[in-house]
Amino acid sequence: MRQVFLNHRSYDIKENESVLDGLLRQGVEHPHACRAGTCQSCLCRLDNHLDENADKKLINPAWQKGLKPSLAAKNYFLPCVSYLEENQKISIALADLDQSSFSVRILEKFKFNHNVLCLRLSLADLNQHTSDQYLPGQYTHRE
Repeated sequence: MRQVFLNHRSYDIKENESVLDGLLRQGVEHPHACRAGTCQSCLCRLDNHLDENADKKLINPAWQKGLKPSLAAKNYFLPCVSYLEENQKISIALADLDQSSFSVRILEKFKFNHNVLCLRLSLADLNQHTSDQYLPGQYTHRE
């Protein structure tokens, strides 16, 4: 049996079903967009108390493809591209990335198409910026 534990509840995941799809099927409201690991809006953290060595052996590298090394090292992964093996159980927590929130000014905005808006942003406090934090083409979410 494939199981995910989230917020003190257990969710069964079907064979060939991603962790994200299994959670959504069972009514869990979880942020998501692309379902392909590109947008990273479904980001979660492995919070496995089921086995004291679980973190080292349960995260498949494919679950972390495209993540910054600093996030991967902290056991973050993308449930949209995560598939559990038979009898695999994991405990997860929603991503808590408040430390990566910044105040910005919008310098320019234009539409690429009806779904994609391009924004050119400037940090309100330039002391917040380090050159390795951002990559061109990153996604952001409106709150």
